[in-house]
Amino acid sequence: MHGKEGKISFPATLYELHGLIKTEGTVPFFSGRMYPERESLPGTEYQLPPEIISLDEVEELKRISRSETYIDCGSTVSFSALFNKAGHLLPPLLISTVKESFNPAVIGLTTPAGLLYSGRIPTPLSLLLNLFEVSYEVRRLRMHRWKGIRAANIWIYHNQLFKNGQIALDAGDVVLRMRIPANNWGQARIRRIGLGRDDLHIAMTADISRSYITNFRFSYALGGGEFFRDREREAHITGRTVSGSGKEVENLAREAVQKLGLGDDDRIGRAIYKCVRNFLYQKSETGA
Repeated sequence: MHGKEGKISFPATLYELHGLIKTEGTVPFFSGRMYPERESLPGTEYQLPPEIISLDEVEELKRISRSETYIDCGSTVSFSALFNKAGHLLPPLLISTVKESFNPAVIGLTTPAGLLYSGRIPTPLSLLLNLFEVSYEVRRLRMHRWKGIRAANIWIYHNQLFKNGQIALDAGDVVLRMRIPANNWGQARIRRIGLGRDDLHIAMTADISRSYITNFRFSYALGGGEFFRDREREAHITGRTVSGSGKEVENLAREAVQKLGLGDDDRIGRAIYKCVRNFLYQKSETGA
C-alpha cells in the first residue's frame, strides 16, 4: 500500500514476508502491537520510516501454542492475549511483574518480542526473562536459531542477545516466537534494595523439599543497567540444606557487590545476603 509519505507492505504469511525481505532488502519491520508506549517530547509525534513491512497480518506470528513443558508465543501476540490464553501455565511472578511495569492499555498493545526490538525492557522483567530461561526463535529465510536472554556471568559483559540495549539481529532476521517454560520453577521473588540514585533489583527462584535447596537461580542488576548471573555460585547453593547454605550465600552476595562495581560496600552485601536468606527460609517454612 502506498501513502502520501511512503509505502507499507502487508505480507500474510512468512513465505510472503521472506519474499519481501529478498526483494526489499533492509526495509524495517513494524507492528502496531510490537512496541511499548513511547515517550515523546511535547508538541512532537512519532514518525514512521518512509518504507516499512507490517507484521500485523502474518498468521504464523499471531499464534499461541502450549505443551506440558513450555508456551510458545508469536512475536505479534500481546501480553494480554498471552495471559488470557496461557496465564495458568506461566510463572505468577512474571504476570505480576508485567502488570506492575505497564498500565492496562499498554499491556493490551505491547508484545514480548516488541520489548526486544525496542530495547526498553524494565529491569525486573529482564531479570525474570533470564531467570526463567526464556528464549526466542529468530528466522532468516530457510535458517533459524534460538537465542536466550543471557546475563553476564563473567567479569567482562558479553550479553549474547542485546547489543547497545537492543536486540542483535542481522539484516532479514525475524523474531518468530518466544518460548516460556511452563510454571515448574517453584516459588520466585523479586526484591528491590534502595541505593539512593540507583535501585538494586534481585530476582530469585528455588525449590525446597525437606530443607534441601534445588533449582536455585539468582539474577540481579542496577536499575536500567547490565544484569548478572553467577551459575557457579548457584550450583554451590543448589543441593545444600537451607541451614547449611549460609557461607555460600555470603560468597554470592560478596561477588554480586564486586560485579556491580560497588567496591566492598558491606552494607549492600549484608542487604543482599538478608534478601536471599529470608527468601530461602521463608520458602522452607511454608513447605514450598
